[in-house]
This record gives sequence, C-alpha cells and structure tokens, in this order.
Amino acid sequence: MVDKLPNESCDDIKHIIQYYFDITSAIKILTQCLKLNSKQIKDIHSVRLRMEKTHEKEIYILNAKSNGLFLRQEYECKISKELSQNIIKNLKIIGKIEKERYMFFNSGYKFEFDIYKNKNFITCEVEVKNNENYINIIKILTKKFNLNVKDVTMDEKYKNYNLTGENVYE
Repeated sequence: MVDKLPNESCDDIKHIIQYYFDITSAIKILTQCLKLNSKQIKDIHSVRLRMEKTHEKEIYILNAKSNGLFLRQEYECKISKELSQNIIKNLKIIGKIEKERYMFFNSGYKFEFDIYKNKNFITCEVEVKNNENYINIIKILTKKFNLNVKDVTMDEKYKNYNLTGENVYE
C-alpha cells in the first residue's frame, strides 16, 4: 500500500473491471479456454474475468490463479467481448471490483498503482524475480517516488479476490 500516486507523469492509465466467479460454475470454461486439466483445476483458488479500457482499446482477459500469497500459478488468455459477455451472463458471479490503474516504468520495473472504487487506499504491484529486486522496488518507491509504503504482500485481505466485498481496509 502507498499513500499517494507518484508526483510525475504516468506512462499509461487503464480502467479495470474484474468479475470473480464460482469455480464450480467455471469448470467448462477453464477446460475450453484455458486448456486446464482436472489436476490444474483442483488447485485453482480464483477465476476472474478482467475488462481493461484505455483511451485506445478495450481487452478482455480470462484468468485463473492457484492459492498462495507471494508465488502463485496463473493461467490466462485474451477472449472476445462476446465471450466475456456470455461468461458474465452464464457463470455465478461471486464478486466484482472496479479500479483505475496508473502505470509507471522506472529502472526496468513496471509499477502498477491501483485506486479502487469504494475503497480507501492505493496499492502498488510490481512483479519481482528475487529478493534483491524486492529491495530495489522498496527503495524506488520510498526514495525516488517519495511515498510511504506498507508491505501487504503476505496479507490475504489485500488480494483483489478478497477486495470484492464491502470491507474497507486501511
């Protein structure tokens, strides 16, 4: 979590809506679109449809993730608008979030800052390969971007899947 956006021009902005689905209702779509087998499906913790809008385009991504905090198996594929509408109409929706994503590229990293609709905080996500990268990320956030940072990587309540409810975390 961070206290504000960096005080510099961002590289891109996306409006994101994410729907989360009951896994049992999504088994057919997981096998057809994501080509998952029964063992992979057994390990799935969340199934999500993300709709991303920028000023240039709109894309739809079907995603499934295994359980975990720091490291998780993830499967995804782009799908058509028509298929996304069909999925929303026919699968059991268990949650939805809306957010604005501001992206900043710095020192070879992509920083994704999310401002959630109806929430009272901002998160920043950066994909890292090892602990050294993690230390560099914290330095960039605190020193270069001049932000106050609270690491919530290992806090399950800040996973997007869990933010679909009405709870406001601070």
